[in-house]
Amino acid sequence: MRALLLVPLLLSQSAVSVLINRQFPHLIIPLDKRTPDTPLGTKYEGRVEHSVWTEISFDVPNNSATYCTLNFSLNTDPVKNAPRTLWGVAPFRFNISALEPKMDRFKDTWNNHPALKEQVGQVEVSHNGGIWVWGMSVPCLKDTVAQYVLYPDNPARDFGFSWFELDYDPPHGITYDMHG
Repeated sequence: MRALLLVPLLLSQSAVSVLINRQFPHLIIPLDKRTPDTPLGTKYEGRVEHSVWTEISFDVPNNSATYCTLNFSLNTDPVKNAPRTLWGVAPFRFNISALEPKMDRFKDTWNNHPALKEQVGQVEVSHNGGIWVWGMSVPCLKDTVAQYVLYPDNPARDFGFSWFELDYDPPHGITYDMHG
């Protein structure tokens, strides 16, 4: 019963906090099952499908943040024309898990990449650009890297999603948001 009293406090944590800093990925590395031993280097776009996962790395600055989240958004403003593609069988859903902070843009492949740690969230996208996010609260790291991998929630389902990471307002892609 006492736990229920904490629910409003927990749900309002991000609503009353102020955004201190927003980081966009500094590395976006595809891991492709079709070329399992070939490092593909860093890209400007992310891709999630049954045979392609995407590693993401943020360079987190030192600041006074006390509450941090990953955020995923799509800018649907027709003037911005932010590129994205979505295909296959719904639901179009992918997971995000933390990685051991050892990403290497010159070496990471489908068969050789940092170990997955805990799942931190899940994202579902729709053809009209709608986004549904579950979880996404992450530790507030300071003056280091925060690294994650995006992968399908069900690798057997035939679906794919790709986007070009852009620092628009609102953003287009994944961000690491720091609140105080």
